[in-house]
Amino acid sequence: MIKKIVLLNLSLIFLLATSHAQFNSNSIDWNIPELEFNPEDMGSVYGPGYSLVDLNGDGFPDMVDSRDNNSSTGSVWQNSSQRYWKVYWNNGTSMSATAVNWNIPDLEFQPEDMGGVYGEGYTLVDLNGDGFPDLVDSRDNNSSTGSVWQNGLQRYWKVYWNNGTSMSATAVNWNIPDLEFQPEDMGGVNGPGYALVDLNGDGLPDLVDSRDNNSSTGSVWQNGLQRYWKVYWNNGTSISATAVVWNIPDLEFQPEDMGGVYGEGHTLIDLNGDGFPDLVDTRDNNSSIGSVWQNGLQRYWKVYWNNGTSITATAINWNIPELEFNPEDMGSVNGPGYALFDLNGDGHPDLVDSRDNNSSTGSVWQNSSQRYWKVYWNSGTAISLTAINWNIPEIEFNPEDMSVVYEPGYTLVDLNGDGFPDLVDSRDNNSSTGSVWQNSSQRYWKVYWNLSTTRVEEYEFFNVNVTVYPNPTSGELSIDLGSSYNNVSVIISNALGQVVQSQNFSNSNVLQLNIPGEAGVYFIEVNSGDKKARLKVMKK
Repeated sequence: MIKKIVLLNLSLIFLLATSHAQFNSNSIDWNIPELEFNPEDMGSVYGPGYSLVDLNGDGFPDMVDSRDNNSSTGSVWQNSSQRYWKVYWNNGTSMSATAVNWNIPDLEFQPEDMGGVYGEGYTLVDLNGDGFPDLVDSRDNNSSTGSVWQNGLQRYWKVYWNNGTSMSATAVNWNIPDLEFQPEDMGGVNGPGYALVDLNGDGLPDLVDSRDNNSSTGSVWQNGLQRYWKVYWNNGTSISATAVVWNIPDLEFQPEDMGGVYGEGHTLIDLNGDGFPDLVDTRDNNSSIGSVWQNGLQRYWKVYWNNGTSITATAINWNIPELEFNPEDMGSVNGPGYALFDLNGDGHPDLVDSRDNNSSTGSVWQNSSQRYWKVYWNSGTAISLTAINWNIPEIEFNPEDMSVVYEPGYTLVDLNGDGFPDLVDSRDNNSSTGSVWQNSSQRYWKVYWNLSTTRVEEYEFFNVNVTVYPNPTSGELSIDLGSSYNNVSVIISNALGQVVQSQNFSNSNVLQLNIPGEAGVYFIEVNSGDKKARLKVMKK
């Protein structure tokens, strides 16, 4: 099944994005429906009663309105006994002005307990890897203590499959292991001592149990001196009932400081773009103040690579720039004035420094009237120690109100599905109440497109739409050129720029390709005569 089709109008000429990388200085108005009566209740991209979620798997985040704004109690939408969400489809160029009713099951007795897309006892997650987020109900609504569902001794979740057009009205029972002694401690899909994480890069979230439930202090699992997690693999139809032991290094002196998959000084993130989340240790456990690791003046993280079957026992030192004056202000992967985010869409999270550490007020970086972020590119093997200036528009009047990458009134989200995060300004900075932008009765966001082209040029090509599908792909894909061309050459490179395949075609309209190698981001260069294009695909 084709889960995502990317349409690239290559009659446009894209700009080289190196030192000039930035968001478009001019915004477009992105109309949105009236989700709340009061415009000040819509001043953020995400709200208590609405969210952006790609429900149909086409690569565009759709607007899901989960709360009836006629309700005084914040209830979910309801037609007689049928509860539903209002979904406004995003086609990559606009949001539909008319909603479809997306029926959902009764997850809670009271409709006001279902007024959010995500709740305490339910969430959206793609459990079977088909590209559609499924509705997972983890808490028995007959339980007075908020316990997980249980049949005898067998604990389970109720899963309502999403096929891209609707949510199943009937749940399947998805058995899960006993991660905690008390069932009420397992009423959420993710808990303090366990989490869903795709550890082996197969596109299916696995259940990782990081805390020994025999421990009175909430310690990580330990066998002698070896610390480990219990991992229950997900094969797309069930979670394994038996765990594998996944050894992890000593990131903290005390085992109770490692009882979560994510901690204050460590996290899982795919730094090298190979599809496997790596273990990143950002805080020197010899430091009494929680400082970042430091060798002389050089600050760094300890990175333990994940190869899909294990985490390496030995770390490499991943040098990072000096984003803050004090090393204790850099003890986490993300901080108040910096964040990891893939800005150029090459599959590697870049380090974005949004706050001028010379500023006494914590302002965004500024050169005269031009505000900007300092961006340190990640090549997959290292973070650049030299920043480029990434210009950003003046979204807030005061520069100190723009010192973080994400704020209540603006955020980064890929609205048009091109793989690059766009800057979405949802709050009118002329408003004293923090209202959404509004033109007469039409509410809208200001969207600044990301002009990044992954630091390569894309030239005019064919003057038609080129269709690439499926994307993401398991390896096999097609490129529809729109019409036949005599001589076409194709070069496939990985995210490191290494050529993995080259092929020539004659008198071809649709090119059939197979991407070799492991999962990750690949770039396909298509040439015909003096024209060429460069496309990005993800292999899963």
